Amino acid sequence: MKISGHLAAVTGLLCTIAAAHAMTIKTPQSFAQAQKDGAYLFMHGHFGTKVHAPLTPQESFSDFGKTEGPRMTCATCHADGRTPGHLPSGRTIPSLANAAAIFPRVTADGHLRTLPEEIRHCVRTGIEGRAPSFGGPAMVDLEVYLASIAQGTPLTPNGAPH
Repeated sequence: MKISGHLAAVTGLLCTIAAAHAMTIKTPQSFAQAQKDGAYLFMHGHFGTKVHAPLTPQESFSDFGKTEGPRMTCATCHADGRTPGHLPSGRTIPSLANAAAIFPRVTADGHLRTLPEEIRHCVRTGIEGRAPSFGGPAMVDLEVYLASIAQGTPLTPNGAPH
């Protein structure tokens, strides 16, 4: 009896979470529009980041947080996503050309991470912004943009980035 009561409580909680999540899903639109919106977010969406202005050789990543200047976006490090990018430190990072094809991936610490989780991680830690919600309009558009640049790439879950 005790287990069935817990099971009912857990089931009820999961149904509540699922219903709340379903309400955040973006209204269906064309793939082309979502791709366009995702590309715009990728290039210009700052997700509430601090100001970042490494514009001269004298400025560095430590200048992040200035009160004036451009804000970081996905494109700050990943260019257009199709080509290898560069961190503000100058370190080269892989392109995102196959990102939609290689997730889910196992992280170095053994966690299985999905593409939306990776997007949220990058926004929170990479550009120190407010991560888009799972299933929210910004997340849907970013996922569609990444899927569009990965079109034709074979699916290789847990594969290596290019």
